[in-house]
Amino acid sequence: MPEPQYAEYLCPYRRPLSCGEPQKTVQQESAAKFCMQCGFPAMLREGIELRGTRGVYRVLGLVGGRGAGRLYRGIQVQGNQPVVIKEFLLPKRSFAPEDARSRKEVFPRVGGLALADGRTQESRLIPPFEALVDPREERCFLVMLGERDLYPTLGSYLGIHGAWAQAQVYEALNQLLQTLEFLHSQKFRLPAGQVRQGLAHGNLSLESVLIAQEDATFFLYVCDPDLWERLFDPTLVVGVEPTLQQDLKALGFVAFYLAAGRAVDPASGRTLEPRDERNWPGIDRNLRLFILRLLEIEQPFTGVAQARAALRSLPKPQEEASPEVKPIAEESAEPVRSFPWLPTLAGLAVVLVGGLVWWFFPRSDSTPAYATLLPRIADVPAVPKGSFTYTAEPEGSWRYVARFKTPLNKDLSLEQELIGRRPEFKLSYQKPAENTTEATLETVEQERADFAIMDLIQDLPSDLKAEKVAYDGVLVFVDFSSQTRAKSLPRALGGKITFDQLRRLFTGQINNWRDLGLSDDLPVRLYIPTESVAVRVFEERVLKEGKQIATFRSLIGTKIKRLSTEEALREVRRDFENGRGGIGFGIVSKFYEQCGGYPLALVADRASAVQALVQNGQQPINPTMDLCKKGIYAPAVEAFREGTNMEPYPLGYPLGVVYPNDNNRDKPGKKFVDMLRTTEGQRLLSKSGLVPLQPLAPNGS
Repeated sequence: MPEPQYAEYLCPYRRPLSCGEPQKTVQQESAAKFCMQCGFPAMLREGIELRGTRGVYRVLGLVGGRGAGRLYRGIQVQGNQPVVIKEFLLPKRSFAPEDARSRKEVFPRVGGLALADGRTQESRLIPPFEALVDPREERCFLVMLGERDLYPTLGSYLGIHGAWAQAQVYEALNQLLQTLEFLHSQKFRLPAGQVRQGLAHGNLSLESVLIAQEDATFFLYVCDPDLWERLFDPTLVVGVEPTLQQDLKALGFVAFYLAAGRAVDPASGRTLEPRDERNWPGIDRNLRLFILRLLEIEQPFTGVAQARAALRSLPKPQEEASPEVKPIAEESAEPVRSFPWLPTLAGLAVVLVGGLVWWFFPRSDSTPAYATLLPRIADVPAVPKGSFTYTAEPEGSWRYVARFKTPLNKDLSLEQELIGRRPEFKLSYQKPAENTTEATLETVEQERADFAIMDLIQDLPSDLKAEKVAYDGVLVFVDFSSQTRAKSLPRALGGKITFDQLRRLFTGQINNWRDLGLSDDLPVRLYIPTESVAVRVFEERVLKEGKQIATFRSLIGTKIKRLSTEEALREVRRDFENGRGGIGFGIVSKFYEQCGGYPLALVADRASAVQALVQNGQQPINPTMDLCKKGIYAPAVEAFREGTNMEPYPLGYPLGVVYPNDNNRDKPGKKFVDMLRTTEGQRLLSKSGLVPLQPLAPNGS
């Protein structure tokens, strides 16, 4: 449901449900009920508790606006079980008092859904646990157990990644038709006791379908049905019910937009037209005809059963394997505690209240999903006021990029840019006692710092928690000379090097590049960085064995020279000019916008070559390119993320914020994470040399 329904409120951003101004009001005046800018109802404060008949629920923080309401993370106080709370509003300028009263009376009667025969099954149907009405204010709430409501919408995925492959469109249709058949054919009991034979969703769109994914398999969930969402539309026409046939037509538009890669024509700003031949790239005739029948442009289907049968009769697209959908077993009457990547019952699926934000498709990541980010750091709610202290390893990635003068403002460092956007959140740096991971963590544990920003988060103590904010990695580089690149080491090595070759080089087994097949007599010069995290990654992932690590360490200071990444890049250039072949390694963030060295693609044991940097067209860089042209390359973001289908960059690692896992201590670290995970925060990190958590749109949004 679009937010123009609240046009009576002159929101400066024209999106009162997701605007940050109401939250700023609450921060400035905790008892405030309305936005100081436009008078729209303010957001719920962190820590506020909602009481229902089935439990007490504590609000932990705002997630954002979606559909007809706002989503919050929360917990059920009894048992500390995570929940998602959806808040619906009936503001006085949009609803007459009698309209608001009647809707509040109806809401608890329809705010839930269960099979009429009492069965409890694990499926992609996510029914609300409880519907609540605020007796004092014009607010209603749905409470959902677990956090499945926080998966991204298809709309958010589409905006980032573009068109789906044919096999994926086919599988999406397969899953969503299963869902619709379930909704259209089963008997459901509403909270008031009324039994309904079959239900239309009535609100199916890219924004009411969520996506979860495990490895190559994705699962689609449907949320925000018309059954209760329409109650919060001031233009509701009483007695007009959605039809089953409308669901099929809505599904046709969803499939069409997935195939086209967008819902709006960027040239005209109008909704994409399925009758236009140009909007069907790469879709074969059979699948296209099927979608046109859903859209009722060709002969319509008589119902979901006929549509499912017709889909099964189509030849499956062959350009890639269709993701496997695994069956879900029936569940006992115990509360649902499973997660959406568990197997799914082939005949069932889906629905309800879905989630806002995060996760890329078609890949998973052990970090919470990021696909739809808050646009600005200023949009992050409930940022605490005060002075806070953080720590970081002195030679780690963060201390380098934090002092980096950003391209957005050459007079400000990244740290100044970030803090300047939330002046009420003041930060100061506390240097750890030693330049080690252990000393950095101790600084937080001993409460001398509120949080730490760490490279390579591993084996944290139980009293600390970490969340990723970006990636960095180790690059292996040799000299690059644009004038003589035909004779350069990158060209001679084919732009890549294997872990076995690196082991032999850095343990002294190879002293001349001829031993690696080069025709010229070229002595080897070896460099390692002063950044301890890079050396640790190299030892753990390349050298691996204790004997090789010991040999490597014994050569440092004699055959291996230790320099900072920047100094090593300059040194390999001098080696080239003096008839030697230097090779070193350093961190990605210090390679930002330079062209003194060429980063080699890496071949881990029994793996393919993976390049850390890509051209603007997303193809890996190669030795024939002139890397000195500004903006010609960027990190291969997808190669750094865990759990993707592509071959990972073998020397990548996460950069994260570590803070106390203690509810009795303030969590400025968590809020700093939220700031860095905005689109603005990720773009600042990216422009400072770090690898963002997900690909960022090229238009700066």
